[in-house]
Amino acid sequence: MDALSEILRSAQLSGGVFLRADFSEPWSFETRITASDCTEILGPANEIVLFHHVLEGSMRICIPDREDVEVSAGQTVVFPTNIKHTLTGTLDDIHPQELPDSMTGLPGPGQISRLRIGDGETACRVICGFLGGRDLKRNPVIRELPDVFTHDCRESESRNFVQSSLRYAVDEVSRGRPASDVLLAKIAEVLFTEAVRSYVEGSAAFDSGWLRALNDSRLSRAIALIHRQPDAPWTNARLAREAAVSRSSLSNRFKRELGVTPGNYLMSVRMQLAQRAILSGSENLMTVAASVGYSSEAAFSRAYRRYFGWPPSSETRPNSE
Repeated sequence: MDALSEILRSAQLSGGVFLRADFSEPWSFETRITASDCTEILGPANEIVLFHHVLEGSMRICIPDREDVEVSAGQTVVFPTNIKHTLTGTLDDIHPQELPDSMTGLPGPGQISRLRIGDGETACRVICGFLGGRDLKRNPVIRELPDVFTHDCRESESRNFVQSSLRYAVDEVSRGRPASDVLLAKIAEVLFTEAVRSYVEGSAAFDSGWLRALNDSRLSRAIALIHRQPDAPWTNARLAREAAVSRSSLSNRFKRELGVTPGNYLMSVRMQLAQRAILSGSENLMTVAASVGYSSEAAFSRAYRRYFGWPPSSETRPNSE
């Protein structure tokens, strides 16, 4: 059982790969993809995570008031908050080029746009992708990630899948055949999850918080159980038994790393899942209540009001008149 995967899954991320870019020196361009550009693929997402994976060559990532980030073939750079940045080659003082009008939006599902800057021999080949969702900053893992970090896919367990799938998708589009949007979404999901896992495992200096909690095998098991089965009748005793620790040890670990009790954490997960389901408008209130462990609509409504300060019936649903 994997706490990281369960927590990221609860964010209900979706996305894909949208651009293959070939650059020859000198080159530089500024990214400008936003959540509103991804509506056709993501639906009502309001935040996106952007990433660039280098297939060949190397490049620099320039971010205002920060040191440049260098990435080379086999490496991925991830932007959890989609901050403004510029991709550039190895030469200095190159003014970012304007993208053609055809590149101002994203291609349709299963499509990958192609961009070429420069007329010379390709010095860098990059695949760009994204993941999106609603209110990603509320996800406990995503909100603790830095604005930018890198991942070496050559060292990950999924390296063969990611590299071969990326090349397959690019080759299919190069031949004029659309790649599967399911495959593109899966590539994006696996690449992001492995990048986050690598960052967490490679950063042992976290004082406390979510990223440190994920490295505590007992605590992360309890967290994963809650996310995987939010409707289960969890008690401190049952969670402790499943995590193979005493009740007091489990409570201390939750308080030390996350600042909450196991019960408060369970409530938070349930209420956030419930709110998302209510706002989607796809399920009635009783179904939502049951999906997060409540046997009656009244009990669920009371818990919802205690947590948010208003009843679930006051949430605005897409199909409400």
